[in-house]
Amino acid sequence: MIAKLRVGWTVGPRAHVASLWSRKDYTSIAPTALGDALAALALRSDVRAKLLERTRRIVRDNWSIVERRLGEREELGFRAPDAGAIVWVRHRGPETSLALAETMRSAHGVLVVPGEHFALNGYVRLGFGLDPGDLEAALERVVPLLGNAAHRT
Repeated sequence: MIAKLRVGWTVGPRAHVASLWSRKDYTSIAPTALGDALAALALRSDVRAKLLERTRRIVRDNWSIVERRLGEREELGFRAPDAGAIVWVRHRGPETSLALAETMRSAHGVLVVPGEHFALNGYVRLGFGLDPGDLEAALERVVPLLGNAAHRT
């Protein structure tokens, strides 16, 4: 079993960050003691460098898997992300991205993030920061469903 801890951070315009801080102050006073201790450890320069290299390796290696699998379906549009482990995939089907995401969830047990949640109808957001074996298995299910969406009427 692998345990994961998400501490959370954000980067953005000063006004946006200030707004987020006010919400954080409203919803919680402080991080958990364990979360705070682990975040402090992760931010140590010797540990931070190792974590960044590990993260870069995962993103780089997993992107090659995603690019290969998405490239197998010419009806899907995508481009490499500028940063991070998410990719926007254009599904080109007649359904809205929200309707497609719901169909994928209810009929196939697959969860994707509809682009409509980000004012990007016609796209779905896929994350690829997971274990390569799990990523391959997920793409085995997701890519054909997205590709077939273009052929539905």
